[in-house]
Amino acid sequence: MKRFLAIILTLAMMLSCAAALATDYPLVDSPAEFNMIIRVRPLHGDPDEMVFFKNLEELTGVHINWQKIQQAEYDEKKNLLLAANKDLPDAFFGKFRPGHLRLPGHPDPAERPDRAVRPEPEGAAGTPP
Repeated sequence: MKRFLAIILTLAMMLSCAAALATDYPLVDSPAEFNMIIRVRPLHGDPDEMVFFKNLEELTGVHINWQKIQQAEYDEKKNLLLAANKDLPDAFFGKFRPGHLRLPGHPDPAERPDRAVRPEPEGAAGTPP
């Protein structure tokens, strides 16, 4: 009985996974474009030439217009774009942390009490007694 139940549950999981993956591609009826900023590191290649992005475009029908920013300039240019609040891309691909963007009325994640750094108790490892 247990073996039969295990087989039935396994089949149910496999069918639900197959149904979730059965998406109609391409995602759009006509070619679409998406503007994205990417941080380019010295060892990275051109995102327009990367097989992953080529396959993604072919599968979805969405072309990505890359705005490439060198790693050394990325933080400054990203901050200037966000501060100007004009001509923002559809998305950023790369270094972007929750503290980089705050909504009015929401606390800074670094200031949340549950994330506060608490001092080590005396005698704890790494602290002098």
